[in-house]
Amino acid sequence: MLELLAIFAVLGWLTLAFFQWLSSQPVFPAVLLALVVVPIICRLDYLRLLFRNNLRGLDSGREPVPPERFYWVLGKNRLRRSITFYLIASLCAWGNAWLLPASLDFTKPSIVGWLNATTGMLTLSRTFAGMIFFFRASQWVDVMSPTLVGFFRLIM
Repeated sequence: MLELLAIFAVLGWLTLAFFQWLSSQPVFPAVLLALVVVPIICRLDYLRLLFRNNLRGLDSGREPVPPERFYWVLGKNRLRRSITFYLIASLCAWGNAWLLPASLDFTKPSIVGWLNATTGMLTLSRTFAGMIFFFRASQWVDVMSPTLVGFFRLIM
């Protein structure tokens, strides 16, 4: 029990130190905005993925019917490619937002930084929505596929 408390204390201290360092960066307002906007857009993208992949029964709690299984097999690789593309685009956009700081100034580099941060927010939300949808749909269609914890076990 004491070890668990020590682990949480170290993780809390590292998180606090990271946020203190991040607050000193000029891109911090964009990161704060992303903490609010990304979950909202992520939920909308998740719903869009439900309808686009014809897996409307995923959130209903019922077992998948054969057409949904077939749709998932066809759409799984396309979803993997889109997750990879949006992840790379998000990393590039946030890197650009870091280099051209999305600060609260109204200068040309700041405006370009805000455009990069907006692109980063949109692509990051698409990445998160795709990953959440991929894990949930994989587990729903094939119960033997690993969950997020199982994925981390496979990595280890």
